[in-house]
This record gives sequence, structure tokens and C-alpha cells, in this order.
Amino acid sequence: MMKTLIGVFDTSTGADNAVVELKNAGFQDDALDKLSGERFLDEMSAEKKGGFFANIKRKLGFESGEYSTANIGPDDTVVMVDASDEDSASLAADILNRQGAVDLDSRGAAAPETAETVAGEERIPVTEEALRLGKRARRIGGVRVYSHTTERPVEEEIPLKTEEVHVERHAVDRPASEAEMAGTGETVEVTAVSEEPVIEKTARVKEEVVVSKTAGERMETVHETLRGTEVEVEQLSPEEEAEFAMYEDELRSEAGSEQYDDLRQSYRYGYHLARDPKFHDGSWENIEPLIRSDWEAHSYGPWDKYKSAVRSGWERGAHHA
Repeated sequence: MMKTLIGVFDTSTGADNAVVELKNAGFQDDALDKLSGERFLDEMSAEKKGGFFANIKRKLGFESGEYSTANIGPDDTVVMVDASDEDSASLAADILNRQGAVDLDSRGAAAPETAETVAGEERIPVTEEALRLGKRARRIGGVRVYSHTTERPVEEEIPLKTEEVHVERHAVDRPASEAEMAGTGETVEVTAVSEEPVIEKTARVKEEVVVSKTAGERMETVHETLRGTEVEVEQLSPEEEAEFAMYEDELRSEAGSEQYDDLRQSYRYGYHLARDPKFHDGSWENIEPLIRSDWEAHSYGPWDKYKSAVRSGWERGAHHA
């Protein structure tokens, strides 16, 4: 059964991080929607009987008075996620909570001053990759054994007997006996015999081929790099914060209201770095390599994306210094 989960965030940065993590977890673009709090409240207030937002309104308890528009402010950002089953709904809920979704129950029970404090809160996740090793079988070689018929010529000698009949006539002159006279007309046959070879072949097993395999183990060292994030806390003096606040309206106008929350830390970074003598003297073209090196050493994000904001902050900080 399809379920829709709603996460309310104090800052657009938290909402953006939640959307990125949801996409990485496999949720498609058509299952995600990000709205400003102002637009969300407009949709909730609109008369759409039986519509999507009317259903959301009923499930959240706005109609019964359990929640009210005071729980969600126009400056909030709302992320809506469509989950196809219980497992994906649980995964989406974990991601929304991990990225700092607001507890509406706590908001509704708190006093206005406390709600404002919660609204200004930013949650910065500290992440770390873990290494998990597994095994899989991979063919590395072997043998194929097959048999076929072969022929080879052989040559052996065998002695054979051969008989021959010889007829000889000898001239004699003697009287014939009665027995010899009685045998006149007798037929005598003499047969000659010759041996010939008789071939008989028999099959015998002369060899056996035995195929087997043995199993062993080997140790292999896996080399990998694990990524993580570290959060550095820099203490800024009230004077420096007050000086930076003088430029915030100007910087917000420069960046645009929707982009400023994402770029604010980049402006502050450039502004306060310009107060450091190491990064103050010289033109931006000469200072930029040093600033970029410091930025990338802290892994603040892609330099090309935030460079313009850092430069604007640096120029105002250098001017003020």
C-alpha cells in the first residue's frame, strides 16, 4: 500500500540533504516533492475536497485540531516522500529524522519563544564509512579431461609352415609282385597344407587418469580508503558577528532568498578569513590560491560552487578590516 511521509525542516539545507540521501537510497524523482512552508500551508488551506492535500490534511490531524498551521511556518521546508511498502516507508522515515526533520508534537507543545529557538537550530551530520568484507567464488583455472580413439600401426613376425607336394619318377626294372599288381587302378591323393596368420584383438586397460582438487586458504590484505566528515567548531567573537550582520541584507539580496541559506556559511567563511592578516593583504587573484587550499583542506565542498560567495564575503571583510 502506498504511503506518503512528510518531513518538516527548519532550513532548506536539511531538506536538500534529505532529498539527496533519499535519492541515493533508491527513491525516484517522481516519489519526492519539496515545498516551501508557505506553499504547503497555501495548499492545506485551499478547498480541495477529496484531493491529495485534503487527504494529507486529514491524516495529519489538521481537521481535528490536533495540529494547526502554527506547527509549520512559511519559512520551513517540507519534503514529501511516497513509499510503496512498509520497508521503504521505514527507510524514508529514518532518513528524514536523521537529516533533522522537526517533531511537530514538540513544536505544538512549546511556547513561542522555544519554537523560535528550535526553528533556528541546524543539525550537522558527522558521517563515517565502514568497511565490510565478503567473499565470492571466482574461477581461476582447471583442467578438462576427455578421451578419444587412437590408431597406430603395428608389425610383428610369425612363423608359418607351408607344405609342397613333389612328384618324382624313377626308372626301375624289376619283377612286379602280386600286391603291386593288385593295386593297379588305385587313386592316391596327397594334400599340401600351408599355415596362415589369424588376427585377434583384445582391449585392455593400461592406465587410469585420476582428476581431483584440493582446497586451501590464503590471506590477502585489502587496501581501501574510507571517507567521513569532521565538524570543526570555530568560536567567533560577538564583534565579528555584529560586523558580518551589517552585510547580511546586502548578501541575501545578492544571492537570492532561496539560495542564501545554502551560501550563508560560505559568505561568513570569506568574511572572517579576510580578518586574518595571512589572507588579507593583496588582491583576490593573489589570495585565492591560499583561500582555496584552506577551503579544500577542510573539505567544505566543491570550490567552484561556493567560490563566488566566498569572494563576496572576503571582499566585504577586507574592506571592513
